[in-house]
Amino acid sequence: MIRRRLPREHAIKKSVTVLLIDEDIIVLDLTRQVLEQCGGYRVLPAHGFAAADALLADGRKIDVLIADMRASLSDDVYHRAVERCPAIATVLVFDAVRGRPRRAPPRTELLSMPYGIQELLDAVNRALAAVAGLRTSTAAGR
Repeated sequence: MIRRRLPREHAIKKSVTVLLIDEDIIVLDLTRQVLEQCGGYRVLPAHGFAAADALLADGRKIDVLIADMRASLSDDVYHRAVERCPAIATVLVFDAVRGRPRRAPPRTELLSMPYGIQELLDAVNRALAAVAGLRTSTAAGR
């Protein structure tokens, strides 16, 4: 198999720290590889929510949370992440077969499974842009 670099058209200029949570180790590893190969992303993979809690507790600044919609909400990981990092960008993944969620937390991008590389990168960049817009409007209001 020939290993190719992914296009960097969606890579961001600064380093972005991503907390990636998934129960499926294969999905976790593939998503981590995709983000890291695109450049600009430092991925903290968490296989399950206990690992995610440990990463949230260690004091690192996290820019983006990517997690399963149902699991992250039911386990309160989303709320702990937002509490610890109020300006965190969030991408929540949902199963397209079961349908789009009726509600999602504010400042959240929804990503439908199955998804491709481009959809993942677009969702992360939209989430980051939404949070950057929020920061700008908050700063302008001061």
